[in-house]
Amino acid sequence: MPVRIHFRRNLFSFRHIEKWIFTFYIFIKIGFTFYSSIPTDETEILEPYSFEEFKQLKKRISIALDILPSIRENVSCPILFDPEDQRYPEAAAKASKWHFESSDWNFWRQFEATPNTCEALQQTFSFFTKPLSQEEAEYPLAYGMLVYKDIKQLLYVLSAFYQPQNAYCIAIDGRSSGAFKTQLQTIQTCFPNIHVFVTKRIEYCGPRIPEAVLTCVDKLNERKHSWRYFQ
Repeated sequence: MPVRIHFRRNLFSFRHIEKWIFTFYIFIKIGFTFYSSIPTDETEILEPYSFEEFKQLKKRISIALDILPSIRENVSCPILFDPEDQRYPEAAAKASKWHFESSDWNFWRQFEATPNTCEALQQTFSFFTKPLSQEEAEYPLAYGMLVYKDIKQLLYVLSAFYQPQNAYCIAIDGRSSGAFKTQLQTIQTCFPNIHVFVTKRIEYCGPRIPEAVLTCVDKLNERKHSWRYFQ
């Protein structure tokens, strides 16, 4: 019996050390990838957004919000961004009860029904067509995402921080539906800086999550799209 207990402790310690070694390897790998992905060419001087361009962006954001049923009646953004407003507690309570009820199928079908799905996505959501500043243009970022379902949520999140100089990697859980995988493949064809691949089945907090992250870094590094920092 003492020998068996001693063996289990050693096995536990070995597994614990093995996880740390694997995690350390990932950080080292990301570090080398980070340095190898720094662009060496100079970034061209950008022409800032004009007033008319910003008006068009604001209009597109308004269109994207209109897709969400009853959001304007239930979510008051000006009040929620000002906690000192006396109406804030009531507005926060009302907003917390709002939820999006439309199905993924109905949401995506409106884009498939158009002659040009890519143009419809770009016009509906606020996907920027050029960097917002010279500083952002000279410091492109790389983003990694692990997704399983809900194409509408993904589009709203992605369009919130999308810029064309950045690089995006989307890892799709192997358990995802065929329709969801097809939808993401469509998004990849619309945006050259968005890269999509399917992973193995992912379990919550499982060991395949860091593997998916590392694969994202490798795939981004294989592309000719320069970036300076991965997150």
